[in-house]
Amino acid sequence: MHLRRANPVGVGVGGVSTLPTRSTEQETATGIVLEARNVTKRFRSGGGFGKGHDVVAVDDVSLAIKAGETFGLVGESGSGKTTLGRLLLRLEEPTLGSIHFEGADITHLHGKALRNVRPGMQMVFQDPFTSLNPSLTVGQAIGEPLRVVRGLCGAAVGTEITRLLDVVGLSASSQSRLPKEFSGGQRQRVGLARALSLRPRLLILDEPTSALDVSVQAQILNLLRDLQREMALTYILISHDLAVVSYICDRVGVMRRGQLLEVAKRDHFVTSPSHDYSRALRDAVPEIGRPLIEGQAVA
Repeated sequence: MHLRRANPVGVGVGGVSTLPTRSTEQETATGIVLEARNVTKRFRSGGGFGKGHDVVAVDDVSLAIKAGETFGLVGESGSGKTTLGRLLLRLEEPTLGSIHFEGADITHLHGKALRNVRPGMQMVFQDPFTSLNPSLTVGQAIGEPLRVVRGLCGAAVGTEITRLLDVVGLSASSQSRLPKEFSGGQRQRVGLARALSLRPRLLILDEPTSALDVSVQAQILNLLRDLQREMALTYILISHDLAVVSYICDRVGVMRRGQLLEVAKRDHFVTSPSHDYSRALRDAVPEIGRPLIEGQAVA
């Protein structure tokens, strides 16, 4: 089965797109949405009273994410992929280095200045259940950022919730239900709708399909591709699944022990990666995954 959605998202009456597109002067001028410069993150580990030691989770990483691309971060568990993603969103404070979003240095922003930046860069988390508050209905989960950040009120909130649910392929009636009433794929769609509610330009996708069945993975991946095309989104995809990365990504960065070993275009990574570790990582993919890695998208 090819990875293909039956219906395009965001198409309204008469085929007119209901999805807004976003752009900035900085993106137009430089083509770079997000940049990390020599970013390092150390955590203190071990006993108290000064007996601990530093663990380097991210080690002198530099990369630049282009507007409109999907950049894949791959590596084995513990390689620093997720920590780097959290650093880029300023959910973790870098020990060294700087982070630039749409041309502005956001490394040391705090309080209101950081809150003003946050809507433009959002995250879709690995576990679609724990990323949602189990006591809030879907409508409440999506409506909160609409009220608090975008300042919508009254009927405008309900209208926007309905639109966002439609964008991710869920019915308007979904907003009255709790997360436990949905399947894993549906919950991931809810998480995506919540992230899109703030109209971001950049989404960091942390293993967005790893908790899903293969057929549902295909649906979510195609939804992500449709949304990217229609909303001019930029993605950073964190994954250990090279089949998923090779299907959706334009470039791939390989991490090991906190270091970024190489960055390559997808086709180059699949056919002839430069680093020995990258080749070992690619060759470790089971044969059942080969058709997807070779471009024959299957589910």
